[in-house]
Amino acid sequence: MFRITDNGIAEISGYIPDGFLTGYGLYETMRILYEKERNIIRAENLAEHYRRLSAGMEELGLTGDFSLHRLENALSALIGTRNIRSGSVSVYIVADHYPHAEFLISHDSRIVPDEDYRRGYRVKISRTRIPATGLTSRYLTLSRLDSRLMLNTARREGVDDLIFLNTDNYVAQCCEANIFWQMKRIIYTPSISAGIVAGVARQKTIDRYQARGYIIKEGLFELNDLYLADRIFLVSAMLNEMPAQIVR
Repeated sequence: MFRITDNGIAEISGYIPDGFLTGYGLYETMRILYEKERNIIRAENLAEHYRRLSAGMEELGLTGDFSLHRLENALSALIGTRNIRSGSVSVYIVADHYPHAEFLISHDSRIVPDEDYRRGYRVKISRTRIPATGLTSRYLTLSRLDSRLMLNTARREGVDDLIFLNTDNYVAQCCEANIFWQMKRIIYTPSISAGIVAGVARQKTIDRYQARGYIIKEGLFELNDLYLADRIFLVSAMLNEMPAQIVR
């Protein structure tokens, strides 16, 4: 992990911002794309992720020098230093002696294998409900221990992700993705009022299907609506419409 600086990045050595210890911070993850024909390596939807980070930073009451230009310089430095061609980068805004924030960036070389798309994800309905309102329902905050523990348990049982309902018993989202389902020419997805993280990939998916002439319905949906769907798929910064099947 690296600290974002005026000159690009600096490796962190022996110091952890206190926000990592208290869960006071947020992050966004972006897929790394290598455009071989143009010999360009970039983070997908960087500007959109930056806007989400900036909005979350303001809601958390954090301050610091965080511009898109500074983030672009840090990303270029990280790609050059690590010779990155694939995987993902995560950008963290973390409280450090509140209200001051530290800005960090890291790389993960893992990618979703093609085999996962061929077989699809096995998803299970979680018995735990998530809040329908609140900051942590809108942003990817550092305080996500409960959902991570539940997901780790599910994966040991052969499940790829969990579907969460909110405290009003409406379908919300998965642990690591937004959820969509289709019935004929209609694409359904929970609205922001369901307490979801309205990720960049979610909006890109809505825009793409609207451009192709599909009807998009965002709203509050009950679990039975999922069971009636022709197909279910998950999207995130790292998932391109992953087919999903509910298991019990």
